[in-house]
Amino acid sequence: MNMEDYKKNHENKEKIMEIIRNILQNSDVKFTRKFLEIMKTVSSRGFELLKYALPIFVLTFKFMEWWTNQVKSNTVVDQSNIPTPPEALEQHPDGLPIPDDVTICPLCHHKRTNTAVTSTGYAFCYPCIFNYIEENQRCPITLVKLTQKI
Repeated sequence: MNMEDYKKNHENKEKIMEIIRNILQNSDVKFTRKFLEIMKTVSSRGFELLKYALPIFVLTFKFMEWWTNQVKSNTVVDQSNIPTPPEALEQHPDGLPIPDDVTICPLCHHKRTNTAVTSTGYAFCYPCIFNYIEENQRCPITLVKLTQKI
């Protein structure tokens, strides 16, 4: 907080105090003095309090968010609705060879990332198969015609 901010804050506090004085002019003097004391204390320590209260609030909120996600993740999922993967079609003699390691993408010959399975039942890296189907409109292994379904 620089000096200009401090001055603006002080001016705002004074304006608020003046409004409160005008409202409470007809009230009991003792009550008015006590109320003004409380308001001065709250306004002068408000930012001091926020310095500690805000991070505590954020941490509490994040903890509650984590807690509710933990409860959701511990629930049993009904797996009867999950479709079975398609049966892999037979490899075409002119198609790409299938690597011995099932974690390798047949197109880029690297370990698969963001795995995608085609309707022919073969798994590829998503970027690899997306680009291949976009260019060739067929499965690289079975040579069956495929279209992009996004």
